Amino acid sequence: MSLAATVVLSACNNDDDPVKDTVIDFSNLTLEEEETYYLDSEMTGEKGDDGWGGDAYFSEINSGILSFTHQYNAGWGGFAGYTYSNVSDATYNKEETDADKFLSYQSAAASNYDKNYLIAYPNKTHNLKFNTVTAIKTITINNNGTAYLSMKNGDAFAKKFGGEDGNDPDFFKVIFTGLDVDGKETGSVEFFLADYRFEDNSQDYILEDWTTVDLTGLGEVKEIAINFDSTDPGYGGGIQTPSYLAIGQLTY
Repeated sequence: MSLAATVVLSACNNDDDPVKDTVIDFSNLTLEEEETYYLDSEMTGEKGDDGWGGDAYFSEINSGILSFTHQYNAGWGGFAGYTYSNVSDATYNKEETDADKFLSYQSAAASNYDKNYLIAYPNKTHNLKFNTVTAIKTITINNNGTAYLSMKNGDAFAKKFGGEDGNDPDFFKVIFTGLDVDGKETGSVEFFLADYRFEDNSQDYILEDWTTVDLTGLGEVKEIAINFDSTDPGYGGGIQTPSYLAIGQLTY
């Protein structure tokens, strides 16, 4: 499956500067209604293994020069890789209920993103891919609702960040790694989605707002791998913190 997204030119801060950034914002990815998301429950993608011996259906989605994989896992009705959503934060109670995994903590419209955004739930095989070698400038991201509430309150698998007394030096971060045409690393950029390592607990935070991250340190890339690290370890070298990320746009 191939779906096209609009690529627009954004104006620079300096009107006299002729250089303009190209923005990939997913605004033309089709959703039939508001407060919804894409999930290949009709199993239209290419059938394969979900990595656990079950059936999965893989769809490649194109957004300008960017492509990414949506993996629908038939056994449990969930997804891996990427999906896109327009679900707003107004549809659930952040304090009392579990957030939907298809949700950004802060809605797109809340930060002038009156459009779709991506939800990433990647593993080793789910990289952001570009149809040409590209120098990515920025990526705009936020916490996913499930990850946010898990860190804030704890859940059946993951701990409450800070612990019961608030003093545990926890963190959750995303790691962007650039890959060239040969799959060799070009550089990496880390960004903390939550940080409880401050001596003054009042400075501890879990990211709530859409935030733009500089990715120029990656250099020219053909792919970007997205990985996570957390102070809440899981089995086999993984982590317990739900490894989701909301992506609003990229520029190059």
